[in-house]
Amino acid sequence: MPGPQTPKQREFEGRVKEMGTRAAAHLGMSRRRFFQSAAEVCMQKSIREGFGLTVTEALWKGRPTIGGDVGGIPLQIVDGESGFLVSSPEQAAERSLQILRDEELAVKLGRAGKEHARQHFLTPRLLRDWLNIFTDIDV
Repeated sequence: MPGPQTPKQREFEGRVKEMGTRAAAHLGMSRRRFFQSAAEVCMQKSIREGFGLTVTEALWKGRPTIGGDVGGIPLQIVDGESGFLVSSPEQAAERSLQILRDEELAVKLGRAGKEHARQHFLTPRLLRDWLNIFTDIDV
């Protein structure tokens, strides 16, 4: 049985009810950034996915992130370290509640996720890779 909700959780629930889930799914870029930055948990529970850039965006914002174990999402989340990978809606719900109930875990996942995104998905890393390739071929 879930414990008492924080004021942030109650506010979010109220806003989702006001907007309806369909409206929440079609947020514009600036609103999506706002929701990701304010979220206690970000989730991308896809059943099929390419890379899933929203996962990297959430990680970079330092938010604990849950992603479906499909497509490019496992390249972005190290399960249990920088977020959680899930295969079912039930697992997604369990992991969400785990994060919401454990602030220390949420902070740990958020920090690790941001560092993982910084090391693997930002332009400086890409530039370093290109420089290494050029160095290797003596250009």
